Amino acid sequence: MGYDVTCAQSGEEALQVAADASPSFDLVISDIMMPGMSGVDLVERLQQADDRLRVMLISGYPGSHLAEVARSKGNFDLLEKPFSPAQLTARVNERIAPSRGR
Repeated sequence: MGYDVTCAQSGEEALQVAADASPSFDLVISDIMMPGMSGVDLVERLQQADDRLRVMLISGYPGSHLAEVARSKGNFDLLEKPFSPAQLTARVNERIAPSRGR
């Protein structure tokens, strides 16, 4: 879809990748359920360094505790599985369009 994508295998690796990134990312997409660190914990830590960071969390368990936590925080967008590539692209476009001016 024309985006530059950086991947990380874990929350810990994502924190290191983000720390090394310059400039910061326009959008972070993370699954809510990950080994070692939840996606909610990851993005909260990332947003401590950059409170303008846009975030999209993905969940296959919309009724889970972590999904509810994500919904309660106004700065997280939650995309529920399953979704199509077109749905993902539309949501990404919605989230990053406001950041293009920064």
